[in-house]
Amino acid sequence: MKILARAFLAAAFLWAVPSYAAEEPEVLSWEDLMPPGEEEKLMQLYEDFAATMPDMSLVEEGSKADEPVQIGTFNVVEELDGKRVRIPGFMVPFELNAGEVTEFLLVPYFGACIHVPPPPPNQIIYVTSKEPVLFGWDAVWLEGTLKTGKHMNELGNAAYTLELEKAEPYES
Repeated sequence: MKILARAFLAAAFLWAVPSYAAEEPEVLSWEDLMPPGEEEKLMQLYEDFAATMPDMSLVEEGSKADEPVQIGTFNVVEELDGKRVRIPGFMVPFELNAGEVTEFLLVPYFGACIHVPPPPPNQIIYVTSKEPVLFGWDAVWLEGTLKTGKHMNELGNAAYTLELEKAEPYES
């Protein structure tokens, strides 16, 4: 009888543990972060911006008109809110502390937000980590819980946030 009771308690405990604890994260590509029709909308926004862009030869270097413009929307895929995910990308640190970071942006391509205008907000993920993560210029795989919601920053505004659980070098 004691063995049966213990088996029942063990089964009840395992049932009570959230299912995501054993669940593998969903592997995402950057396109997965855009809702249907978003690519077409983005192309129209780029065309509209290009049609109104000033002659850059007349813009004074360092002036407000010389700053990169982030084009895009905060439209997200609501079904991704709260999911454990795995996604590759490049880190854009806010502040380094002995080569480590606890918050940064994850972007789809090298140099985004620093050397070129930032990607659309729904192509930037604001990442927070309880433990410091070693910063590097190479691509990384990140795993964690993805949430929808705006994060505004001068480097680039993000439409998603990731609570980091694991970071590792990118290998395809």
